Amino acid sequence: MSWQAHCFADGCLNLRVLRRVFLTIDRSIREQLQRADLVVGAVLIPGAKSPRLIEREQLHLMKPGSVLIDVAIDQGGCVETSRPTSHREPTFLIDQVLHYCVTNMPGAVGRTSTFALCNVTLPWILRLAKGK
Repeated sequence: MSWQAHCFADGCLNLRVLRRVFLTIDRSIREQLQRADLVVGAVLIPGAKSPRLIEREQLHLMKPGSVLIDVAIDQGGCVETSRPTSHREPTFLIDQVLHYCVTNMPGAVGRTSTFALCNVTLPWILRLAKGK
């Protein structure tokens, strides 16, 4: 489902404003795809599939040899050409764009990701424990 359809499915109301926002975001994505050597797609909507931000026909805008990392692959991916890969075979090439779509990326660095998660959540846990 495209991100536009996702928004309509969620019952967004002001269609005129949304149409303008969609056109602005699409134009911005297209412009940045032409300039970037590396694109990282990271979209999270808790409890829902990731909206698709980059369509297959937009890949031709990217430079040959550029890299696309879809961090949202665990939620379905935000790039139409993404498909889940593993650490054993992490990449694949489509239209001269290298895709990296490894599921559970933090699993590759379990100790480091655990420390990072603890450092981010500890202040909130302490706050809850103090009743604030």
